Amino acid sequence: VFDKTGTLTRGTFEVTDVRPEQGVSAPELLQLAAAAERFSDHPVSLSLQKAAGELPEALVATDARELAGHGVIATVGGAQVAVGNEKLMHQLDLGIPACADAGTVVYVAVNGRYAGRIVIADRPKPGAAKAVAALKRCGVSRVVMLTGDRAQAAEAVAQELGIDEVCSELLPADKVTQVEKLLAEGGQKRY
Repeated sequence: VFDKTGTLTRGTFEVTDVRPEQGVSAPELLQLAAAAERFSDHPVSLSLQKAAGELPEALVATDARELAGHGVIATVGGAQVAVGNEKLMHQLDLGIPACADAGTVVYVAVNGRYAGRIVIADRPKPGAAKAVAALKRCGVSRVVMLTGDRAQAAEAVAQELGIDEVCSELLPADKVTQVEKLLAEGGQKRY
């Protein structure tokens, strides 16, 4: 069993697409997201900050609170900015358009209105596919990957690396539950 980000993948995300809604430009959307995420050292946050570059002085974030497994809500330049996954947008009761983009999708809302999405991607570590193949040559018949990423992004990485089973869209506590479940199965199944 492997956690995806930072274990099988580099853990360094890069922004691959910015899709603002009407009334917000792509650079503005990226800057708002980066400002809200400024105090986080999560790989997703760092990629947003890197892509946004130097932020205008007016985009100072205050009252930032991180919601584990969901995202960040902060006051940025006087506006409430929520940056996170689909779960956060649903928690805030915001409708978001369907998205089939491969990668991790970061949704942005400003003052309670959906403002757009940013797609980021994390590349597999060099040698990760070889390591999975080596495990299989040693007799491991089932390799499982756990991730908080969306199913589409997780499946793309799993396919590239030769992973047998993927558990996606997990919160940190869900990953523990999955490992416990797999351990319990260990006495019943031979891998």
